[in-house]
This record gives sequence, C-alpha cells and structure tokens, in this order.
Amino acid sequence: MSLCISKLKKLTIAFLVCSTLGIQIVEAAEPMYGLFMVVKGDIKVKNIQNQINPTKVGTKIFPGETVISGVDSRAKIVMSDRNVINVSPSSEMKIEKYESAGKEGPRNVELNLIDGKVRNNVEQKYDGEKSKFLMKTPTAVAGVRGTEFLTSFNKASQVTQVVTLRGSVTLSPATPVGSAPSKVSITVQKGESSSVAPGLRQSLPKKSQSRSLSG
Repeated sequence: MSLCISKLKKLTIAFLVCSTLGIQIVEAAEPMYGLFMVVKGDIKVKNIQNQINPTKVGTKIFPGETVISGVDSRAKIVMSDRNVINVSPSSEMKIEKYESAGKEGPRNVELNLIDGKVRNNVEQKYDGEKSKFLMKTPTAVAGVRGTEFLTSFNKASQVTQVVTLRGSVTLSPATPVGSAPSKVSITVQKGESSSVAPGLRQSLPKKSQSRSLSG
C-alpha cells in the first residue's frame, strides 16, 4: 500500500513540474493503415523489407509499403480515416507517410506515385500548413485540402498529369531532394487538368475533355 502511495506522489509531482514549465502532454498519433476493399486481378504489396506478397480483400496496407497492380488489375483502398485510394492497372504507388493525431491534431499524408495512375477521394480536411495531403511523382507535387482528383505519371516520358473532379488541387514542379520546395504553383479547379514535364515545364490549367484518366 505504501509503495502505491509513493508511486502516486511521484506521478503527481511529475505532472505539476510539467504544468509549471509549460510542457504539454501531446496525444500520441493514431496508427493509420489502409484496407483493401476491392481487389481485381494481380495486386501485390511490397513491404518495408522489400518482400512482395499477393493481396486480397481485407488485407491491410501500412505506411512505408507499396501497392503494385498488374495489367488489367485494379484495387480500392479505404484508409482508416475514410480517405479512399483507387489504384488503376499497371500502377505502382508507395504510402510514404500517413499520420493522424486525432480529430483536432495535425494530419500528414504523403503518397508517391512511381508509375501509372491513381484516383484519390480525400474526405478529411487539410489546411496545407499544419495538416498536409501530398501526392508526389518524380516530376510534380500535388497538394489538396479535401477533394477528388486523378494523378497519372508516365515513367517513359516523365510527365505528370492531374485532373480535378471535385474541389481544387495545387500543382507544382518537383525539386531535387534537399532543395527548397518550388514556389511556382498553379491551382487546378474542378473540371480542369494540368501537367508537369521534366525541366519544370508546367502547363496552364485547361478544361478536361479527355476520359483517358477516368477510373
């Protein structure tokens, strides 16, 4: 009994010290993951040990892992915060970062499209500062605050294309690792598309007439 009282006193003193010094006790970030809700054809996941395994409906995918789709194959991933990722055929996308600190805390998402095409349905809200949702390719960075959009990256031509279906997307050229982010960005509104090519060449938004990115 005396031991329990002693421990309680120590915890009370520690709490008072933190309060006096203005040290905040921060809520731990929630572990985030995605759940495969649709799997059609050849869908695999590469884990952080670079092991490639087949997947099925109900399989979980975590930050640091990569989804790979074969020809005529597609997948739908619903993240634990209700954001949805649709992976098209012949695509490869890595979940670089997926962090959430609760409803009021910062949320940071970073997806890396290595090849192919994905469609994002972003249900959560991001302010672009404390909370960010970024879709990256080798040539571009797309930032959103809550929207639905398509991103494609052609590995051969190194061209990135974005089509906004709902809301808006801020698109900017990618910069070399270690350098400051590009200050040149454009806003792609609903129904518009834009592309970024190697050499920081970026097209102005235009009305999207093509259905080549649909699905």
